[in-house]
Amino acid sequence: MTNQNLVTLAPKPIHYTINSSELAAAKIAQEAILSSMPNDIEKLDIEAVKTEKRKVVKFRTSIEKERKEYKSGALAYGELIDTLAKEAQTPVNDLESVYDKIIADYDAHFIKLAVIASEKEEKRIYDEMQRIDKIQEQIRQIKTTPDITPHAFIATEVSIKNLNKLFTNETTYIFDFQEFIDEAKAAQLYALQILNRRLEGMIEAERQYKINEENRLKFEAEKAAFAAEQKAAQDKMNAERELIQKAKFEAEREEHKRLQKIEDAQRAERQVKEDAERAEQKKLEDEKREKEKEELHRQHLQIVADREAREKAQAAEDRMRNAAPMLLDLLERVVLCDGYITVNFMCEIKEEIKLAKGE
Repeated sequence: MTNQNLVTLAPKPIHYTINSSELAAAKIAQEAILSSMPNDIEKLDIEAVKTEKRKVVKFRTSIEKERKEYKSGALAYGELIDTLAKEAQTPVNDLESVYDKIIADYDAHFIKLAVIASEKEEKRIYDEMQRIDKIQEQIRQIKTTPDITPHAFIATEVSIKNLNKLFTNETTYIFDFQEFIDEAKAAQLYALQILNRRLEGMIEAERQYKINEENRLKFEAEKAAFAAEQKAAQDKMNAERELIQKAKFEAEREEHKRLQKIEDAQRAERQVKEDAERAEQKKLEDEKREKEKEELHRQHLQIVADREAREKAQAAEDRMRNAAPMLLDLLERVVLCDGYITVNFMCEIKEEIKLAKGE
């Protein structure tokens, strides 16, 4: 089916409005741009290219607008409209694609330049940030000088002198701090104010310390004098107390001696009495024992005497019993003597009698 036949099927003629002269002029303008393309793309008049592209875009958008109007009927009619629109747009698209490539190449070049510029800018920014950080660090060190300075008189004076030397050479400090010179000077002023206040405080503290030290020494002297007076009074009181204690001790010691003598005398008296009592008791016991001994001896003698008496009596009785025959014999002899007894016979009779008596 030809385009002409398709058109006859439409409820109304389809004709896209394209100004032939304007389209021809657009082709001529593109040929002119292509023929004048510079070797250095940076020298390309991109605005002229974009202007010509906008003219071509108007052709496309005008056709697209008419296509949508034609397509608003039936689907088949819309497809016909699309087909005819594509056929109508083909020369326009060819023209537009050329401009798209030119613009894409141009944009790609400048994107590359932008990337290079961005990298350079990033390095410049990094270097700048490093420079600023270094300066800010120097300013921070100036500002924190009071924090790192020891709380000592000499160290504070040295820090103040060093801070005052920072900006004596204008060329040096302008080069060092550049656009941050005002901030650096403010940090210096801030640090100096703190250090000067600290130094003033140290001087005042030293002055107050000397006053306090003088007062302390004066107080210590007065305290020592008072302590010496107190000690002297205490020593005197202790000496008096010691004398009183000593006198009391001596009196107590003498009293103790006196009482001890009395006690010793009483003890000696008791001892003498006890000794006398013990001696008397011993004497009585000795006498008792002696009496008992004598009584025992007497009893013993009595027993012995009684035994001897009994023995003698027994002996006498035995002699008498034994002498009876002899006496009878003597009597017989006396009778036989007729009164004439010789001396010898008398002696014999006496002996016999003695024997009979146990003598």
